[in-house]
Amino acid sequence: MDSGLIKEEVLLKMSQQKKKISPKNYKERLFELTTTTLSYYEHDKGKKGSKKGSIFVERISCIDTVNLEEQTPVQRQHPFQIVYDEGILYVFAKDENSRRSWLEALYQEIKSNSNLLKKYHSGFWTDGKFLCCKQTSKHAPGCTMWKSSGHQEMAPPLFNTLLPPLPVRVPACLISLCVHFWFSNGNSSAL
Repeated sequence: MDSGLIKEEVLLKMSQQKKKISPKNYKERLFELTTTTLSYYEHDKGKKGSKKGSIFVERISCIDTVNLEEQTPVQRQHPFQIVYDEGILYVFAKDENSRRSWLEALYQEIKSNSNLLKKYHSGFWTDGKFLCCKQTSKHAPGCTMWKSSGHQEMAPPLFNTLLPPLPVRVPACLISLCVHFWFSNGNSSAL
């Protein structure tokens, strides 16, 4: 185990479907966040088993919630994602407090990373596409601004932008007078 254990909890993990024929499944794993890695282990009857995976914290580029799929079972109501250089890890917390706690702890560790994303996919990657934007490449750029990152400058909303003043209505007789004056001063050749 790495020094500097920050957080540890049993969470539900979705298979990463690294191969096109990989089935989607969910397994309980013991997750450990340290100052350098996020690791997950087999977990059975309260005992920590063998390490199943590990991600260096410096390789994480985004963490955020994921929109629920239709007819989501109770045990998968609080998903979040960890985007890193080799893919996306989907994890499910037992409740909203647990999810929020994990997102806050992860963000504290990654906020200085140089590879943070400005956009991410708010929907799951499933059946060969992202549910949020229907893109069929796992490497497609994100479609949703990452608001929780705090690392990018957000453009001010359009409704707060000052608009130019409305033009003053000019009476038609004044326009006619200006045109007559312009022509009478020898400007007809400018047309």
